[in-house]
Parts: sequence; structure tokens; C-alpha cells
Amino acid sequence: MEVGAMRGFKVAKGDCTGAVSTRVCQRAGMVAVHKLLYDEYKVDKKVVFQNTPTRGPALTVMAARLQDMQPYVRPLEKLSKL
Repeated sequence: MEVGAMRGFKVAKGDCTGAVSTRVCQRAGMVAVHKLLYDEYKVDKKVVFQNTPTRGPALTVMAARLQDMQPYVRPLEKLSKL
């Protein structure tokens, strides 16, 4: 995120498919802005991610604001009710 901030990026986003990647993003200063429960994601009324033993319960979208000086990651207010 530091490199992106120094190159002018204003926001960082991560799509976390499990608890480990979510924790990594949280440690980096990101916050959850959206969750999509896998059991609710359907195509033609059929659950897409069914019987996938290594997945967590949801895809979590994480985000942080960036700036081109330290601290590179700025607090981001939650945009949705999670």
C-alpha cells in the first residue's frame, strides 16, 4: 500500500475469501466495507460456492484510504452496516 500511495493511488481494496486474509488486511489498516455470504450468492437460484470446504462463510471487501506521506494508510469510515 505504501508503494501505491507514493504513486498517487488514493484507495486500496482487498477481496478476502477467508479469515486469514481478512486479518492481514485489518493489520494493514483496512476496514470491512462489504460482506457477501457465499450461501446467498446464487446464479439461476443455485448457490455457486457450495461444498467448498476451504472457504470461509463470506467474501469480505476491505478498503483503506491512502496518502503520499506517512502514515500512508488513513482511517476509513465504514461505508456499510456490517
